[in-house]
Amino acid sequence: MAKSNKQDQLLTQFEATLGLEFENKALLALAFTHSSYAFTKSQAKRGNNERLEFLGDAVLKLIVSDYFYEKYPDYTEGDLTKLRAQIISDKCFSQLAQHLQLGEYTLLSYSERKSGGKLKESILASTFEALFGAYFLDQGYLKSKELLLKLIEEIDLSQIQEDLHDFKGILQEKMQKAKSPLPQYQVIKEEGPDHDKEFEVNVCVEWKGQTINATAVAVSKKEAEKKAAKALLDQIESPKNMKKA
Repeated sequence: MAKSNKQDQLLTQFEATLGLEFENKALLALAFTHSSYAFTKSQAKRGNNERLEFLGDAVLKLIVSDYFYEKYPDYTEGDLTKLRAQIISDKCFSQLAQHLQLGEYTLLSYSERKSGGKLKESILASTFEALFGAYFLDQGYLKSKELLLKLIEEIDLSQIQEDLHDFKGILQEKMQKAKSPLPQYQVIKEEGPDHDKEFEVNVCVEWKGQTINATAVAVSKKEAEKKAAKALLDQIESPKNMKKA
């Protein structure tokens, strides 16, 4: 009984922190009940959050699809799919779950708690999905969408959007259209042990009678080349260089 009362108090605190109010408190409690806890001998008859996780996954996918469809009317189906995949992922959901401190409210078995379960990416992500499954059942689609969009707005989408673009391909196409030599990439520095290397790459082009360079550093040669191409495109498309066009 003491355990139940303590959990009830924690969940009341959780609702107050997020400004939520579940009509069916049992749904909220179920969303925070991990299977490892439900399957312990003392809790053999207790349900777990796996079915809510299943539902929440579908709800979250619909909300994110709806949001990106409206927000980016010029994006292709492929672009929207790639962008959605960055959000609908254990990595993103676990980060949002950590932001909400969901691990502090989740019921886990003793062994799962001892092994750091409340910080495990998979458990945090599944709890996040279960929470939205429960909230959808309790409050409906519009309230669920409102809550998720509030959380998504705290994510920096700029890096995700950059990942959609092939900056090396864009730069090469621009050079071809201008009848200029193709971009030349060169690794100018490589530092660190094999498991933690950093590459500094320079890219050089001839653009309207000028030699333009850009450099970038990343943990892989491919990523460094991509960043360098992006930096060089930014230079070419700057107002200063556009006036010389």
